[in-house]
Amino acid sequence: MSTAHLPAYVLLLVALGAAPAVASPSPDPTASPGVRPDWAWPLSPKPAVLRGFDPPDKPWLSGHRGVDLQAVDDGVTVAAPPTAPCASWASWWIVR
Repeated sequence: MSTAHLPAYVLLLVALGAAPAVASPSPDPTASPGVRPDWAWPLSPKPAVLRGFDPPDKPWLSGHRGVDLQAVDDGVTVAAPPTAPCASWASWWIVR
């Protein structure tokens, strides 16, 4: 690489790095009726939480790390497509 072209390469990299931030603003879920937020309850109507998250005393011990939801008869179950994540995770996953 020639040092004569270095300023042009740096300018190109800076322009390409800034382009996605300018070209793709985050969507506003309230902007249009029918647009859903990124997260929604998997059951409709909104389910009652039968048993909430119960963390263990230490992160490596067993515990109830999910929630139990009460579905109603004739309710709607929303399933995510296989390419979409079904659960959010914010910590380490340990496989024994």
